[in-house]
Amino acid sequence: METPLHLPESESPKSIRQVMNALEKQGLSPRHDKKAWGDWINFGGADTVISIESVRGLSRMATVEPGERDSEDIQDSIIAAFRSLNWYGSDEDGEYQL
Repeated sequence: METPLHLPESESPKSIRQVMNALEKQGLSPRHDKKAWGDWINFGGADTVISIESVRGLSRMATVEPGERDSEDIQDSIIAAFRSLNWYGSDEDGEYQL
């Protein structure tokens, strides 16, 4: 199941570099792919990806799209990285702290 993530309006946007550093601190090996249709963060050897909104290198929104064959460990590490940057999740019940 996809996990939408965002920063509250009260927070300043985070740079893609800050997000990448937070992911690396969780022991992940992220790779940023900037495409004409959007930005993606991929992980070596994993199917899980992050679709991340980027405006001039800054981001407020992302979606974690889990790979079917990946363990939950990678998702837990991704959530921990975004938590360290004060991002929130959202679902049908509204916003929640990661």
